[in-house]
Amino acid sequence: MPARTWMGARVAPGGAWSFFGCTMAPGFTYADYEHGDAAGLTARYPAEAARIAELCRP
Repeated sequence: MPARTWMGARVAPGGAWSFFGCTMAPGFTYADYEHGDAAGLTARYPAEAARIAELCRP
């Protein structure tokens, strides 16, 4: 995935849990990590506001 690409997931309807992972190369470093901000993402992508709210933690 290109840099600055966001991803999210949710449990399938009727499911109780899920296993989600992400493998990165080159390796992950916290210095390059940017946590998603629901308000900022919604401002940039207003048509996706409902999906952003569903996938972001409060």
